[in-house]
Amino acid sequence: MKPLTQPPDNQQAFDAVIQHFLIEKNDRSQDSDGDCLLRGPHGRMCAVGLLFPDTLYRSTMENAPVFELLGHEVLRSWFSQCTPDLLAELQRWHDEGVWDPLGFESVKRLGMIAAQFNLDVSKVPVLEFQ
Repeated sequence: MKPLTQPPDNQQAFDAVIQHFLIEKNDRSQDSDGDCLLRGPHGRMCAVGLLFPDTLYRSTMENAPVFELLGHEVLRSWFSQCTPDLLAELQRWHDEGVWDPLGFESVKRLGMIAAQFNLDVSKVPVLEFQ
């Protein structure tokens, strides 16, 4: 999946993360030390990094939490239709713990995120029955 080209709302952001990691089975974006990256080697992107186009990306954005990223006017404007707390939860889901996006705990956490933000999971077969 390429980065989104239109600013997402909450549902579109969630669906893009599901598509990128659970459906397409893309790997976590991280450096050689295991630190997560917005844009990583081999075209990898993190859960938040895939939600905005390359034209908005700056290397100075790396290692910044969501709320700091939203301090960049261009990203604050881009994500104006997304709840910052949702973006933070998606970033934590990507960055923390053992990377097993299709594992029970990971899918359960995504289901909890969906419930917290009242997101529709009907398009995501792996979450329908959680």
